[in-house]
Amino acid sequence: MKKIGYAMIGVTAALALTLSACNMNTTESKNGNEGKELAEQAAESITARPGGDALADTEGGEQNGTQSAAAENAEAPQSEAVLTFTNEGITASGGSGYEIDGTALRITEAGTYTVTGSCADGSITVKKGTAGVTLILSDLSLSSSDGAALRCNKESGTTLYISGTVTLTDAENPADEDSSDAAAEAFDGAAVKVKSGASLTVTGSGVLNVDGSAVKNGIKGAEDAVITISGATVNIRAAHNGLGCDGGILITGGALNIQADNDAIHGEADVT
Repeated sequence: MKKIGYAMIGVTAALALTLSACNMNTTESKNGNEGKELAEQAAESITARPGGDALADTEGGEQNGTQSAAAENAEAPQSEAVLTFTNEGITASGGSGYEIDGTALRITEAGTYTVTGSCADGSITVKKGTAGVTLILSDLSLSSSDGAALRCNKESGTTLYISGTVTLTDAENPADEDSSDAAAEAFDGAAVKVKSGASLTVTGSGVLNVDGSAVKNGIKGAEDAVITISGATVNIRAAHNGLGCDGGILITGGALNIQADNDAIHGEADVT
């Protein structure tokens, strides 16, 4: 396993990365030396900078890099339903393909859904096996005391289009977990969870704040999952790994600002 450590790095291109007080930890690519070659190419484009608070140093990532032109100019997809979170519940306007249970939203069919509002204890779940889901997260603040604020269940396929400022927080208490040792590997809390065989793509022109600092991870993908960052400014805080996946990680655009106590980016398989 290769481990590449930086106090803070920035990629001087359309894609900007800021990894603060952490390491980037990846395995070799399954395709021979491909992973090594990619790492060497990336290293040639990296400018080391003094350490600091990655999230405090930037306002929407503008000081740490420029989002890709494609993401900045991309038009938001057309929504079929608008779902608004409050502390009392979720109001829905138009469309179908979703279920509401108090402050828990469950997406059950392919489609495009706008999700907005604010809720101190709510969640979004994409049903197992449901592909073709686009969630337009627009000025949304969502915290969950019972696990991930956003859960992409097994074999699902979800695109997040980020508009305005969006904050997703896992506020659960690790001491409440069933594991005999809440700090052990058995507890794998994350603000955004992508389960086995599922895919998650993050794009758009807004700012996504992911907070897993009270639990373990920021964004976590399971075995055979694929996580893609192609746009938006993504700010991550984590008590363990910032952006981690047991499957694949693909970063093609946007801006990433990560603070993590362990690895900023942690891949068990392929990281591009």
